[in-house]
Amino acid sequence: MNKPIAATVTLLVLLTTGCAPGIYKGLSRAGKENITATALYPFRHTPGQASYYATELKVRNNTINGILTILPDSANKNIRVAMTSVFGPTLFDFNITPRRMEVYTINPKLSYRFMLKTLEKDFRMILFKNLPQQSIEAKAYHETIDNKHIRSGYTINNKYGKFYYLADDFAHRLTQAESDGKLTRAEMSYEYEAGNSMPSKICIKHPVIKTTITLTPYTP
Repeated sequence: MNKPIAATVTLLVLLTTGCAPGIYKGLSRAGKENITATALYPFRHTPGQASYYATELKVRNNTINGILTILPDSANKNIRVAMTSVFGPTLFDFNITPRRMEVYTINPKLSYRFMLKTLEKDFRMILFKNLPQQSIEAKAYHETIDNKHIRSGYTINNKYGKFYYLADDFAHRLTQAESDGKLTRAEMSYEYEAGNSMPSKICIKHPVIKTTITLTPYTP
């Protein structure tokens, strides 16, 4: 096969099969699987009870520190998400519902459509509100030892976007996640302390818009 034809064939293969995200490195493609959110080892916030995070928001060369409050309603259907700066003013105050994000307050510097869309996608991922309660079809990737999964990757495509998850099946933890989007693309990493199923730190990076959000659990 000559070089032009070989190059064309290679390009067609890439276009039709797609490339696995970098977080799936070391995993083998396993085809499509029907999974529920439990396959991702989600950490849940208690309905009706507020959780607090010390938060660092970096937007290009500007850094804002504050406290993030997450408050699910008693039915865990709607979740209130608000951030106040260390100086007191509210930077944003949202209510995330299954259908939309209701904006109560937003700092003018963050009041851009793409930024609101980015924040909504971020918090849907963190709160697992981008996934249905019932099963969903996912492209699966696994690393296996002695016929047991020790790491699993899942690609999920639904009305909220395209998402990639990497789970540690041995420790029963979600370790990384990514979302697609020209401007809203996000890379998330999770850190844990020994014996704790709740992350000790969540880092969300947006390489395109040069924005980073770091969340650390906080007890007032």
